[in-house]
Amino acid sequence: MHEFDRVYFDYLASAYRGLPPEVGEPGARRIVEELLHNPQHHRADLYPLELAISRLQPIDRLRRDVWAHRDRLRDVAGHARYDAYLASTPPDPQAASEAEVRADLEHLIGELHWYYGLQPVRERFRIRFIRYVSTLLFVLATAFIGYLAIVHREHNPSLVLVLFTGLVGATMSVLHRMEQVQGGGDPIASSLAWEQAQGSLFLAPFSGAIFAAILYLIFGAGLVKGSAFPEIVTAGAEMAGRGGYLPFPEFVRATGPASGLDWFKLLIWSFAAGFAERLVPDSIDRIVSRRRQGADADGSAGGA
Repeated sequence: MHEFDRVYFDYLASAYRGLPPEVGEPGARRIVEELLHNPQHHRADLYPLELAISRLQPIDRLRRDVWAHRDRLRDVAGHARYDAYLASTPPDPQAASEAEVRADLEHLIGELHWYYGLQPVRERFRIRFIRYVSTLLFVLATAFIGYLAIVHREHNPSLVLVLFTGLVGATMSVLHRMEQVQGGGDPIASSLAWEQAQGSLFLAPFSGAIFAAILYLIFGAGLVKGSAFPEIVTAGAEMAGRGGYLPFPEFVRATGPASGLDWFKLLIWSFAAGFAERLVPDSIDRIVSRRRQGADADGSAGGA
């Protein structure tokens, strides 16, 4: 048992001790006594314990407890699951018969313990991913600081900054998606989905860095222009070496944002390229589509 499980167990035990003696089903009371007097307690004991105690509660108390359990289901399972429960037309706790109220409450208790038992599986995977990402970001940040302190005297850091910002954006995207599914959906289905996709999830930060670098190339080539996009300047033909071409080290040193405002735009778009995984692929598709439409128009005009 974790600390929360122990507190919950003690609360249920106190609720049982506050019941009138010899009230309710004898079988339910026997189950409670066996669970309370076990030498060792486990998380799996919580569900049968609470279910048995509910069968010992008077109906007036259960009619009030239904509302509290419904609120807990909405908070734990999420609005989608709660709306599906409401769509099943649950009974009115104040007007329904005792059998209907008890059946509804037992269903709610089962749903709640279903989520209580399986959500930690998703949380353990999330914690494992956060530890991996934290280690990765710490190593890369240390390397980047070393780069700025030692190498930046001779090199332009724009490409390195773009890669690092795209990596951070992709990392935040994965964490955001994990937060979205924490409170809703089938815990088993989502846990299996995270486990099966863990390879791609652990590679997602590097994909974000690659997408940010590609977007940097698109800006530098002038394929996307406008006031919302950064202006990237690069070396001219006068810097070409003896071979008549610009060496790659000179290209890296002489390429970067034209102004401080362009630095802001570049870093924002680099983060967006990592965070929104479809941003760069969709941008490339639009660029290719425009070029094809332009080529088709030129061909039609030439044919005419």
